[in-house]
Amino acid sequence: MTTANNSSYVPFLKDADLEKEVRALLEKAKAIQNKLDDEKMHKNVIDPFGSLIEQAGFDIDYNEWFKNERTRQMQKSLANAIGEFHQKIIGHIDGWQDLGTGKVVDLVHEDKKIIAEVKNKHNTVTASKLMDVYDILEGQVMPKNGIYRGYTSYLVQIIPAAPERYDDTFTPSNTKTGTKKPQNDKIRRIDGYSFYALASGYPDAYRMIFATLPKVIKKCNPSAQISTSEINALFKRAYG
Repeated sequence: MTTANNSSYVPFLKDADLEKEVRALLEKAKAIQNKLDDEKMHKNVIDPFGSLIEQAGFDIDYNEWFKNERTRQMQKSLANAIGEFHQKIIGHIDGWQDLGTGKVVDLVHEDKKIIAEVKNKHNTVTASKLMDVYDILEGQVMPKNGIYRGYTSYLVQIIPAAPERYDDTFTPSNTKTGTKKPQNDKIRRIDGYSFYALASGYPDAYRMIFATLPKVIKKCNPSAQISTSEINALFKRAYG
């Protein structure tokens, strides 16, 4: 385990780094809210059939439906920013390097010989594209002359499909043929809770980050309204 200097939030990150990334994420959320005016909501065609059935089936009027649709679109945009937040946070842990956006992979730890591709949810990548992710990881760790030859590669799924921990070989299926990619101990998938533990050396690092976020958010935005007990219940349902 390594302990970050001048740390009062969590022992594996500097306070300034955590506050910086939380502040940046809150700014992105506000920007998403401000940019999504009524006209931009229709940039991607909204299904009028779906709107009609939702209003009737959910017993809501058009104004309530429209408000819900706006929230849904904002959440979709914010999900990508949250995935980047996790990438940046892990990049601040000792030994880790955040390679930024547009690179072949997201994170690298040269001493541990690990590279990682971070996705916010287990279904961020569609089933038909998972084979592409496998091929990318394989192309990084298996070629004899590759930069990351011999490294272990991970597809990190921050939010798992069920409240369980996993760190296993990544063997996606071809959706057309049903055949799976071969098992390779150097090509793995892992849930977010387990990867935070691997990255930091603290078994409950992910829970520690989550537990301190309300305090950090309040410092960055004193007017923020946070329902701690309800949010903690959601965390328990997601991660056990």
